[in-house]
Amino acid sequence: SSTNPLTEELLVMTELFARYNINMVVAGHDHHKNIVTLGNTIHITLNAMIDGFDEADFLNISCTNGVLNYQFTEIN
Repeated sequence: SSTNPLTEELLVMTELFARYNINMVVAGHDHHKNIVTLGNTIHITLNAMIDGFDEADFLNISCTNGVLNYQFTEIN
């Protein structure tokens, strides 16, 4: 989900994620890291990963016993 979601599209996507049991959605940068849970789906929007960006980091995702885990690692 973006920090500026379109409401109709968000509703359609949320219904699809619930129907197909989607646990996590990761989206490319929107210049602001955002983590929100809608229903049973964790939505992660990554921030920018460019030289000089104070909050640059990357995302590690793992699955242990069927459970998704995530951790951000700072670059700077």
